[in-house]
Amino acid sequence: AAATVAAERGHAVTLFDAASEIGGQFNVAKRVPGKEEFFETLRYFRNKVKSTGVDLRLNTRVDVQALVGGGFDEIILATGIAPRTPD
Repeated sequence: AAATVAAERGHAVTLFDAASEIGGQFNVAKRVPGKEEFFETLRYFRNKVKSTGVDLRLNTRVDVQALVGGGFDEIILATGIAPRTPD
């Protein structure tokens, strides 16, 4: 959501995602029976990314050198979570 809000406010936004699709944990949650609404949430954000002109780069893991050398004015780092196994 930060990427699309920044783009709506006039910023040029590049969004990197190491995965092949946006959504992070939503992609896990949408597979849970009864949680099919997450498919719509993901569709909404895919359309929002496209309509706001966010430069989306999937399957792209970045490192410090790429970010510093990328000419970006500001960087938001959102790394997601690592799923945990219940005790």
